[in-house]
Amino acid sequence: MRSFSEGWGRVRSAPALLVGVYAMTVVLALPLAITMRGLLQTHLGASLAAEGAANGVNYDWWQEFTSQATGIGTTFSPTIIGFAATLDNISSLLDGQREIAPIAGALTLYLLAWTFLVGGIIDRYARQRPIRAAGFFAASGVHVFRLLRLAIVSGLVYWWLFAYVRPWLFLEWFADRTRTMSVERDVFFWRVALYLLFGALLVVVNVIFDYAKIRIVVEDRRSALGALSAGMRFVWRQRGRVAALYALNGLAFLILIAIWAFDLADSNLPTRLAFPLLVARTVRDLTPTALPASITAGAPLALRPDPRASTIDVSGPAGIQATVAVSSSTEIDALTLPGFYRLEERAGGATIFRGQVAVNAGAAIESDLRPRSALPSWVDSRSKPKRSRQALRVLADCSINSAVVVCSIRCCRRNRPM
Repeated sequence: MRSFSEGWGRVRSAPALLVGVYAMTVVLALPLAITMRGLLQTHLGASLAAEGAANGVNYDWWQEFTSQATGIGTTFSPTIIGFAATLDNISSLLDGQREIAPIAGALTLYLLAWTFLVGGIIDRYARQRPIRAAGFFAASGVHVFRLLRLAIVSGLVYWWLFAYVRPWLFLEWFADRTRTMSVERDVFFWRVALYLLFGALLVVVNVIFDYAKIRIVVEDRRSALGALSAGMRFVWRQRGRVAALYALNGLAFLILIAIWAFDLADSNLPTRLAFPLLVARTVRDLTPTALPASITAGAPLALRPDPRASTIDVSGPAGIQATVAVSSSTEIDALTLPGFYRLEERAGGATIFRGQVAVNAGAAIESDLRPRSALPSWVDSRSKPKRSRQALRVLADCSINSAVVVCSIRCCRRNRPM
């Protein structure tokens, strides 16, 4: 669990990488989208079907377009709507369906681009500090050919799985096993079991090659086969932890799929009064609190540190050194002398956050020694008599009004009939 939370923390600390990968995906998919737009525009033209397709789903026209479409136009099917696209991609992967030439070309370009960028991405996450664009692309260029050799090896392994292992499982073994079965439920059970088995093989291969990539970048290995062998040994020695970590990743993926499949507009959650509070508390819990600009000497400093942190090291003036254990609500009371204090959140000997806070001897305005052109108006002695006269006038008006009210009440009581 600690490795999982630390990994999410490293990803969260480098949002530029997420934006860059997303931009790369959009750029590679944009030519396909423009081509599809041209096909739809040519087929619809200025017909009445164009207006119907713009206002909603025209299923009859959709079937007509799909029946005569070629190339990338054949992918324009009802499975592209919403969550169905995710399920269709997973089904196509497990069934070993071949992609058409335009999709295969875009996928090849994506894999080549990813092979180039993954070296810089792993290097950035391993360093846990900003390396700027120059350092990122330098790391990517250093490791690209090593990762490319590893990608060729992984491609051969995946080709063997889909060309030989999958046909043997689903075409030969499955056919022999279910030939005499008359209950469709049993056939479906064995089909699902084989899907799980083949999926497990893909997961194992994916994990081994992922750790091989990490070995190449972190240990600066030049041999792809040596990194692959080291990755296999690591996965075998730490098979329990690796399986648990991959299970957590799979669970997070399933949660994201559930969120993607769940439409808030179809529920009453956004209309509940608790919905803004839920969003605010979620953001608050996921975001560590920022250090204040300054505090008063002797006042406790309340913090909500990073979930990965185990201790906080405090260093300040006059050689003050302290180590505070992290809890759900951490307070630091060692800030007793004025000056600058340095705080470091640490996890397993590594620094995951470093900040500084100023401690003042008194109020902030008292510690501000910069020269001023004039005193504030609220300390001007000439304004005191004027303010006193105004206060007396208000007090007199309130007394007179109170006396009038009391007299009115007494008169009403005397004139009230018995």
